[in-house]
Amino acid sequence: MNQINKAEILLLEAKDIFENKLKDVDNQYYFIGIHCLANISYQQEKYDLASTLFDQELKEVEQTFGVNHPEVLPTLYMQACLNEKLGSYELASSKFLRATALDKDLLIKGTHHLSEQELNQYLVKFEKGQVAVLGFANHLNKMNFKDQSSFEICYDNSLFYKGFILNAMNKIKRHSEINPSIKEKFINFKSQSALLSAEYSKPIVEQQNISSLEEGITKLEKSWHEKHLGFRKPINKFNGMKYDKSLVRMK
Repeated sequence: MNQINKAEILLLEAKDIFENKLKDVDNQYYFIGIHCLANISYQQEKYDLASTLFDQELKEVEQTFGVNHPEVLPTLYMQACLNEKLGSYELASSKFLRATALDKDLLIKGTHHLSEQELNQYLVKFEKGQVAVLGFANHLNKMNFKDQSSFEICYDNSLFYKGFILNAMNKIKRHSEINPSIKEKFINFKSQSALLSAEYSKPIVEQQNISSLEEGITKLEKSWHEKHLGFRKPINKFNGMKYDKSLVRMK
């Protein structure tokens, strides 16, 4: 039995526990399990099963968190890729269109509360989505399938990405120049970033204070976002402790 089959068995067991014992299908762990099961089915080319699982996941995530929640994005992209595999190009295009529109909206909102490091991580996710869309457009071109919307998505995303980066750089520079308190924090931030870069350049065994420097830089960024850019505290994440206790009681 290979590792994928083992993972599938464990995920099915977890799915059964959530649905039939805990009676709780409205939390992030359950959605992650469904998403992993769908991905396994996709890798095994069980496309009908994968489609059913992705549809189930999307419906329940939208009902629980809302149609514009970040948890919706991975499912939309996977549905788009699945429809591309099945030759449902128009449906795939509509999924890519919705996913990239939501991706851009969340990226813009993220500038109000994410640090530079966190924003960079989000940008990497955006780039992966863009790669998927570009691959889709290239595939359509090879198949001589005429779908103008997919090429428009690629063009719009490229312009958005370039404009987003330039706007973010100008915004930080402008705020640091006109506000003395931000300027002081910005100078401190650049100093801490230089120290962190110097540590990164060393061999791993010689690196020191990486975690503390990263944490300090993140706190600096969030402090000026909180004071000057309308930072809002994030919603509390799902706490799995109560489910751990429930599982212990069942044992």
